[in-house]
Amino acid sequence: MSLNKLLSQASSQTLKWLEDPQGSQFNELIRDWIDAEERKLHSSPDDVEIFRAQGALKYLGMITRLHQDIQSYLHDVATGKRKKIDPKEIEHGVAGLGKSS
Repeated sequence: MSLNKLLSQASSQTLKWLEDPQGSQFNELIRDWIDAEERKLHSSPDDVEIFRAQGALKYLGMITRLHQDIQSYLHDVATGKRKKIDPKEIEHGVAGLGKSS
């Protein structure tokens, strides 16, 4: 699922979940995974393990920024800075390209 698909179909619900106790526990788990990958990145003598840790950190970082990304999207839609993403645009590969003028 792309971020645009999530934003178009479930942004408010996902944001609510991320702010609930279950979402907070999920975020804590992600932070623990980040800490573990950072330890590997800084201490492993194995180049492959370091490369994998770099990749893991990239995607774990995207997950940790999800709350902020959704808040920004909803704020931009509410203030007219951005158009709401139409799920049909996602099917045609053009979602998220345009901003409101």
